[in-house]
Amino acid sequence: MEIYGPGVIQNPVLAELDVKEQRVRGTATARGSATAELKNQALVNAIRTANADVLVAPVYEMETVKRHTTITVTGFPATYKNFRSATPADSSLVSAGYMQLPQTAVANDPTTRKGGAGWAAAGIVTIVGLLVFILAL
Repeated sequence: MEIYGPGVIQNPVLAELDVKEQRVRGTATARGSATAELKNQALVNAIRTANADVLVAPVYEMETVKRHTTITVTGFPATYKNFRSATPADSSLVSAGYMQLPQTAVANDPTTRKGGAGWAAAGIVTIVGLLVFILAL
């Protein structure tokens, strides 16, 4: 069943982020100009390097030499912690602009750290659910 649409009841969940103060870097290089896929690969590389769930404030740099494109991403690695159900009092976080939708990447590689992509997906579903909850009030 799709997560959006009739018949789906969402219970918004909030999670804290434990953000490291030291930046991490990830790179990806390929022949050609498939920048969307390279950005995703660089992001996954950075997340794996830091053993993190998500990269906060990612900054991308692109360099093309002849036919090879290299994309480098830097950002602050973070892990999810302290999951809890949202309350009506949490709606003030959305209206004050403290909550953001995360940008995430999911690797199609079976060696991906177990749980990282799942936690990132759970974070997205949580935030979308919270927004639906707030708009329904």
